[in-house]
Amino acid sequence: MKLTQVAFTALAVFAANHAAAQSCTPISSIPANITVSGRYCLTQSVNSSLASGAAISVSASNVQIDLQGFTLDNTAAGAASTAAGVFHNSQLPGFELANGTLRGFNSAVNAAVFASNPNAVTLQDLRLELSRAIGLVVVGDHSIVRRVNVSRVVPQGAQTSALAIVGNGNRIRFIDNDISDVAEATAGVGSGITCTSCNGAIYEQNRITGGAGLGTFRGIFAGPNSILRRNSINNADEGIRMSGTGSKYQDNLTTQVTTAFIGGTDAGGNN
Repeated sequence: MKLTQVAFTALAVFAANHAAAQSCTPISSIPANITVSGRYCLTQSVNSSLASGAAISVSASNVQIDLQGFTLDNTAAGAASTAAGVFHNSQLPGFELANGTLRGFNSAVNAAVFASNPNAVTLQDLRLELSRAIGLVVVGDHSIVRRVNVSRVVPQGAQTSALAIVGNGNRIRFIDNDISDVAEATAGVGSGITCTSCNGAIYEQNRITGGAGLGTFRGIFAGPNSILRRNSINNADEGIRMSGTGSKYQDNLTTQVTTAFIGGTDAGGNN
């Protein structure tokens, strides 16, 4: 066989393997319940009016969902809806969600919360709009929340708090996220990123601004032994609050913030 034929054959095999690796099971309508491991994707934007439940429920391990730039939109359900955009069982390993928009859900991404959970998840390249209580809940040690844009979170019903990103687990990484317009009600609490039960989390290069909330807004509320670097926070009552001991913060900037830093050890460059 000539060298050119060998190269062509190798290229064809690579292309076939790559195509197989990129293939996915389409999600064309909701609600959808995923019970088998594999890669799934949206093939078009989907509108819904779910009053409860979830647009996509994941109850299998090793599930990767690629929204492929499309949108799940539940705004037609109205403010009384308690539906989640994507709900996954955090006791099952291997969950990933990426590349799209979730709009108008009570919580755009939610998870079953367990106190001890070694299952890392990856949530990245998402836009979460018009959430009615919580933008995103991430559960699992060593999880990653990266390049997530949360825009507009408001309380629902009698609830007063509004939370953009909530974490539960050890050594979760919150990297390069954008959060804006979190509007807690009177006597409520608003926050950009809250992970008070997280030990050893990393918060780096997050950009957070509060909204027109009437309660107390915190940019970041971190747990013990955390590292907080190069975060930018404005329009907040508290910029960064660190509970427990062992946390260090460096090169963070705040403006229009009543109390910039609470707790932790100043490692320099903060303003």
